[in-house]
Order: sequence, then C-alpha cells, then structure tokens
Amino acid sequence: MRYDRLTNFLERQLPGKISLSFAEIEKTLDSKLPPSAFKHRAWWSNDASPGRQSCGWMSAGWRTVDVDVVGARVGFRKEGLEEAIKIGSITSEGQNFWWVNHKQSHKYEIKNGLLWSPQKYANGRKSFFYDNMRRAKPGDFVLSMANGKIGAIGIVEDYAGPAPIPVSYNNENNLWSKIGWMLPVAWAQISDPIKVKDYINQIRQHLPEKYSPIQSKTGNGNQGAYLTSVSKVLFLKVLELSGEALESLYIHNAASSFDQFDDQLENHDTSMENLSDTEKMQVSKSRRGQGIFKKNVRNRLSACPITQVDDIRFLIASHIKPWRVCETAHDRLSGNNGLLLARHVDHLFDKGYISFSDDGTVLRSKSLEQNIVHYLGLSSQLTSAKLEMNTDQKIYMEYHRDYIFRKGD
Repeated sequence: MRYDRLTNFLERQLPGKISLSFAEIEKTLDSKLPPSAFKHRAWWSNDASPGRQSCGWMSAGWRTVDVDVVGARVGFRKEGLEEAIKIGSITSEGQNFWWVNHKQSHKYEIKNGLLWSPQKYANGRKSFFYDNMRRAKPGDFVLSMANGKIGAIGIVEDYAGPAPIPVSYNNENNLWSKIGWMLPVAWAQISDPIKVKDYINQIRQHLPEKYSPIQSKTGNGNQGAYLTSVSKVLFLKVLELSGEALESLYIHNAASSFDQFDDQLENHDTSMENLSDTEKMQVSKSRRGQGIFKKNVRNRLSACPITQVDDIRFLIASHIKPWRVCETAHDRLSGNNGLLLARHVDHLFDKGYISFSDDGTVLRSKSLEQNIVHYLGLSSQLTSAKLEMNTDQKIYMEYHRDYIFRKGD
C-alpha cells in the first residue's frame, strides 16, 4: 500500500503528539503527496474507510490534529495509558476496575493483548471470577498480577467472546474447559513491577471484602481468584505506587485480537488434520463467510431477516455459533449455522447486541440504546422481523443466546 511507510514510521513512535512537515512525510513515504494534500484540510481527515490515505496513520493508532495546509504541516496524536489518565478518561462514569491473577498465562496474554479464562471449571462448576470476563466492558482498566508482582496495567478494548483454549497453554491435566472467554485488553507494562507484599499495608484497607484477589494479611494471591472487581481508590493507589514507571501503551486493535486468535487456531487446528486440501480450503474460507459456507447459507436464506435486503453484494454470511468454537468442519460449513445479514446488522449480531428467540422474534440487548437503533434505521425492523428456523438452526441459535447475546447488559 502507498502509505505503509508512514504506518511503519508511526508504529515506532511513542504515544503522545508529534508534528511533521509535509516534506518530512514525503521523505518517509519516499514519494510525493498528491496536490490535494496541500490544498484541502479534508484530505487529512480521520476517515477510517478502507483504502483511504487516513488508514496510513489510523491503522497505527494515530489521529491527525492541527492540520495546517498553508504552513504544510500536520500533527498526529496517539493516546497511551498515561495520557488517557492525564486527560481524565479514568474518571468516566460507569467505568469499572479489575484485578487479574494470571501467573501461568500472563506472558502470552500480555504479549497478545488479551485475557483468556475457561467458561467453567473442568467439572462443569461455574466460577464467579470467570463470569467476570463477560462483565468487563470496553474502557475498563485492569491490573495484572503474576508471581506476586503487578507488572502491567491494561484497558479493555472489546467485550469478551467465546474462544477455545490457546494452543500454547498447557492443559495436559484437563484442569480447564476447552472453550473459554477471550477478552481483548491493551496492556502497558510497568518498568519496575510492584511487589504487592511490600505495599500490603498501604493497599489492605482498599481491598474488597468479598472476592478479594489477594489475602489482606499476607498479600498472597487468593487461590482460584482470576478476574475480580476492585475499587477506583485501589486502582489509583497502585497507579500512585507505580510512579512514572509506565511505559507506552501498545494500542492493539480489538477486532484484530480475535482475528489473530483465529489465525493461530487455524494453523494448529487438529480437527482439520484428516481433511483433504480442498476441504481445508473451504473450512478456511468459511471463517470469512465465503466459499461453500456462503453457498450453503444462501440455500437456506435469500435475504437479511431484519432489513429484507436481498442483494448479495450487501450481505454477509455470518456464523451463528462462531467459527472459532465450532468443533467440527461440519459445523463450520453448515448452512444451518449461518445467517445472511446486512453489514450493520451483522455487527450487532456478532457482538451480541441482538439475537433471536426460538419463535424467530428479535431479542435486543439492554446495552443497545434506542438512539443507536434509530440512527441505524432499524427501529421498526427490530420489532417486526421474524426469522423462520428449523430444528438445527434453533440449536445453533441457543448457543448464540447463551454465549454471545448480552441479555443482562
């Protein structure tokens, strides 16, 4: 791509603000900017549409500010964790604060920008700490403790979704269920990790009375405690103890967290070992709503059940039970495990803002505000739409209601 050199340059910069002349940008690109860049401020707008020049900076987590076409200069801003705190985003209403104990998995999770937990214990028993994965929401802050030290602070980037256990995890004794929750988190590592025991007297009074991540007397981690809620006061105390040691936050796109996870799964998926190359190709295409899967879905449905759009150019073949948690090639390719959806409807369905009941009526999450529904043009459609489903489709849809739909939000 033409602006990849600018992307690579910006990815190497620390979060904050930088100012570049147009000549410096041309030198970075090793090519000339178009005349419109020197004439129109709109050329520098932060438009995330695919293929636009703005992808050259926005894909690296930067936004343009202070565009000066007369002076041939433009500023770029990228907010890291420290900067987000300085501008007050930490005080936003409804923001939650979490503490995760992940000694066994912290290296993988910090590196890959996520948290992963089982949905239940191996014996089928539910865990309050695992259920918290679905309670976390974008914008929440997370303290990471491993080996008795708080070594990173993160910001939740997207809601948790079902995902199989990462291929790098050691689960030889089957202590964890094979399907769990994955929560995308952007992590900022602390250059001088905080040894909790050394500061237990300062944080003891701020620990939660119930579901505390550590023992108030010793500072040792509580057995079984994974992700647990803590107070804003405790979070700020830990932040204070860290001083100015926070490194730059690695801005990690939430959507790519799931894509990257799926890439790893596809490369190590044992369920595909006995398939022919052609079958493997079709299973791989099905992940992106293409190939035989899309054909199979079209054999069942001819239009989006909510918008009634029937032009295939504007429809996506979307899995009901996500590709990453399907255990067989049959589930990944079955037309019963798919819907044809308009793109904005697909986003709502994929993120759990809507689902369907057994009678085919639309279920709407409490977190999908009416004004958003109105602006999407779906006010009447969500109440009048009805999806006809066969028995197999209802089974897949039950999974969606149980594990994707945000019914309690």
